[in-house]
Amino acid sequence: MSTADILSHSDRCKRFGYFSLREQPWLLSPSDILRKAVHAGLTTLDDPGQTAHDVVMETFAEKQIDTKILNLFDLGLHIACLADIVTTALRSGSLWERPEDVRIGQGAWISSAFLNPNRTRLRGVFIVSNWNQDRENALRYSWHVLGECSVYQMPMELIVVHVGQMREGKYISPWTKGWIHPRSKELRIRKRSGEGFSGNWIPVFREERAEIERDVWMRAMQDDDVVSDCLTRIAVEYPSNLGQKMREMATNQLADLAQMKEKPEMSLSQCFWPKPCPYRAECWKPI
Repeated sequence: MSTADILSHSDRCKRFGYFSLREQPWLLSPSDILRKAVHAGLTTLDDPGQTAHDVVMETFAEKQIDTKILNLFDLGLHIACLADIVTTALRSGSLWERPEDVRIGQGAWISSAFLNPNRTRLRGVFIVSNWNQDRENALRYSWHVLGECSVYQMPMELIVVHVGQMREGKYISPWTKGWIHPRSKELRIRKRSGEGFSGNWIPVFREERAEIERDVWMRAMQDDDVVSDCLTRIAVEYPSNLGQKMREMATNQLADLAQMKEKPEMSLSQCFWPKPCPYRAECWKPI
């Protein structure tokens, strides 16, 4: 787990941070699995998209998934196909490198970010279901952005992947849903006019049509000019006036977490919001 994750969890609930520093989550959400898979695809020497796909399916087979969806195979296959196409869109050329661990206090900062090809800028990949100015502000001032920039004293390019809301076990976005003409079998993602499809066009999710290869889906997204709608890139400069303060805060908070001998008190209002805590099952046992 990255240091930015641990500090973010600690900000939400000290017990959440306590668990995060010491062990892996017992429950994994679909969004966490998607992020893990895309990151794996970006850093592999093998086929990036296939690697991301395989990581999702392996995780669904081996771990406990935090979802109310009963058909885990269909859910896993849907997220695997999403991870495949997102990773393919993000990565071209060689694997993405991560910055080396940096000594901070008595421990190490383990990065959640990547380096750009010339190693002059960090790259942060963030997968979101919705995006607005409030969400952007929250991200800019988070440990995953402000913290990473301060530790490495480098600017960052934010790469925000819009995957849409999940409805009945499926993310609804151009990454996952298209339309096929019943006779010509042409795949479209949206009309260039922006209007919806009508008539006999058949709605289809990518995992439902094995014959639609990844490159075909990617080309359809490009031809219908939707990739730019699904990816937002934002440049964030290194905050030189805050860098030292952020490093001191990180050092002190990590030291406090490491020195805890017993679990801190629960933060009850944080157990299920903004999303359910992955440690809640064990946390609630011996209150």
